[in-house]
Amino acid sequence: MSEQRPHPAAQAEKTYKKAVADLRKAVCKETTDSCRFPDSPWKINISQHGKIKSGGPVSEGANIGETIRLQYSENLPLSGVAFGHARDARQVSNLMALHAAKYDLVSDTLENASHGGSLLMRQIIHAFMPVQGSNASQRSDNDTLLSPLVIFTAHDTNIAQIQTMLGFNWQLPFYPRNDIPPGGALLIENYPDKQTGQRFIRLTFTARTSDQWRQLSPLNAQDPLPVAEVRHSGCRDTAVGELCPLNVFTQLAKAHRVNDGKDLPVFQ
Repeated sequence: MSEQRPHPAAQAEKTYKKAVADLRKAVCKETTDSCRFPDSPWKINISQHGKIKSGGPVSEGANIGETIRLQYSENLPLSGVAFGHARDARQVSNLMALHAAKYDLVSDTLENASHGGSLLMRQIIHAFMPVQGSNASQRSDNDTLLSPLVIFTAHDTNIAQIQTMLGFNWQLPFYPRNDIPPGGALLIENYPDKQTGQRFIRLTFTARTSDQWRQLSPLNAQDPLPVAEVRHSGCRDTAVGELCPLNVFTQLAKAHRVNDGKDLPVFQ
């Protein structure tokens, strides 16, 4: 007889019980009816098309956690950040546990990421395809890129989808795991080997810390942007960081694409 798995909502309620209690203590009055979201039932529903929706403490708690982050980052008096219950970046991060949970349960699921991120992933792959002359069908690794710099402006959910499709994680100081703070950037850099002609990709995520935002600190060698470097078994450590052969990166990028948006043109 096979063991019956707990329902995702029941499992989430158990996993994040302390996070709900901590947030209740920070933002709710002692009277039981001051805020109702901690006692609302957990809901995690998956549609027949694979779309995941959440409800209950995780939805409201995620929004409240993001608000607390913004209060701290915007240099509000500490007495006004989570009603005085978040005195530093570490305490802010603790109160963002349900914000991180919503990503884990919804945005960072492969089914959701594949459908939401495949079009952007196609654009990224296209940006790293070198062009020989004007005929895109004659591309090879030794050719020059169409553009030396490509910038995509996107939402945190778009970055989360790409992160999930590529299958990597990051941890920046005093942020929840895989958190995407305001101003966060996913950097995908091209490094050609001039001797062999082989091309490599370096993948990193970077963002200001909460205290750098709060203090509007000038970024310099003494107070740099924190950087999380992506590591993969098919990559190698070098003087400039972890480098992945272009074909390894491309395989990862293509592995979980779906047909959503496949007929839409990529940028030129």
